[in-house]
Amino acid sequence: SALLAPSSYARSISRSTLHSDLLTSLNAWLQVPARPLAFIRQVITELQDSTGMLADVQDQAALRDQRTPAHLVYGPAQCMNSAAYLFVRAARIVTSLNCPGMLDGLLQELEAHFVGQSWELNWRFSTHCPGETEYLAMVDQKAGASFRLLTRLMQAASMGGATLDLEPFTKVLGRLSQIRHEYLGLLESAASDRSFGEDLDQAKVTYPIVRACNLDPAGRAVIFGIFRQKPAGTVLPIESKRQIVSLVQQTGALQATYDLIRQLGREAMNTLSELETAAEELNPSLRAVVKSLVEVPAPDHL
Repeated sequence: SALLAPSSYARSISRSTLHSDLLTSLNAWLQVPARPLAFIRQVITELQDSTGMLADVQDQAALRDQRTPAHLVYGPAQCMNSAAYLFVRAARIVTSLNCPGMLDGLLQELEAHFVGQSWELNWRFSTHCPGETEYLAMVDQKAGASFRLLTRLMQAASMGGATLDLEPFTKVLGRLSQIRHEYLGLLESAASDRSFGEDLDQAKVTYPIVRACNLDPAGRAVIFGIFRQKPAGTVLPIESKRQIVSLVQQTGALQATYDLIRQLGREAMNTLSELETAAEELNPSLRAVVKSLVEVPAPDHL
């Protein structure tokens, strides 16, 4: 219980079913047998738990989706140990499935995730604002890794559809899910889904912040000044969050983020149509997954 309690708790407060829904939808094409499918689902779920716990420790997060994060219940050391154990267990599971390419896929995508995470952490540490291209490259590494891993593991165990080129779809899905998450966190009207401004509490360099700061140097000085002065592990006052969101709104960056989400949704649907043609089979459940990601409220008028 000491080993797995942190990850079990982390899973109990998670509200996202995206990866599970994606796995189920893709299996209409990939036809992974029940036993390896169950193990792949376990691996993906546990890696979400472990990377989430580590990110919360690194971010010194005070909240995760309006809940107390695992490291504030079990302590950072126990959470890091639990996360490390889950990485080892994932490697053991994929090795036991005896499917060529699975272990390589796991290691390569974990490496990509941690490379992307290192960029994000360094930007925060150095209060550096990257360009949009640099930011999207980070997202492709960090957020894209989990989607690539899911499809690579499934295709390695597939009884059909293993030749489908899923990489363009996973790339746009990684960008869409990440930027959507960041956008909703800046809308007070979306507070029922997650706490308003959690990324601001953690001084994260997100797409709306990147776009706003590159458009408005004076605003950037204010935003990064607030980030630098905030004591680690604390939440920003609601007034400071609203001030930052107002600066982002004034540059047009919040509207641009909304527009980008809609654009990425169209790209995802176009890529999905190409996959349906290649598979010679429609996939309505996968379309529903993409549609749910694109349905976000327009920016609040401040």
